[in-house]
Amino acid sequence: MKKICKVLVVEDHEGIQEVLRESFSAQGYHFSMVTTGAEMRAALASDPAIDIVVIDISLPGGIDGFVLAQEAAAQGLPVILTSGDHSQLPKMEECGHRHILKPFRLAPFLELIDETLKAAKVKCERKHGAA
Repeated sequence: MKKICKVLVVEDHEGIQEVLRESFSAQGYHFSMVTTGAEMRAALASDPAIDIVVIDISLPGGIDGFVLAQEAAAQGLPVILTSGDHSQLPKMEECGHRHILKPFRLAPFLELIDETLKAAKVKCERKHGAA
């Protein structure tokens, strides 16, 4: 049996965290939520089960999501960048990572996660019986 996909979300907005928590649970993903770059680094160092990282590019703590995305990718993880700052779109397009602007609809966001996992040839799936 394949392992269940695990998503690490790096997002400091509590409202977005809650929506993603509910969505990932309903869709059968395992997931972790962190709010800063330091927490992301600690999570990646301590949890080898993480399959994909979703990173907001504007985070507290002085480290932007572009730097964190490079670090996660250097560890072989696929990355999706998010931002509510639409002026960041050109930089998001140039960085080479998949991305989505906020506010986003959940269905396209979840499809982007699935597509990114498939493109990266990550061998995992959602829990059976998830809505």
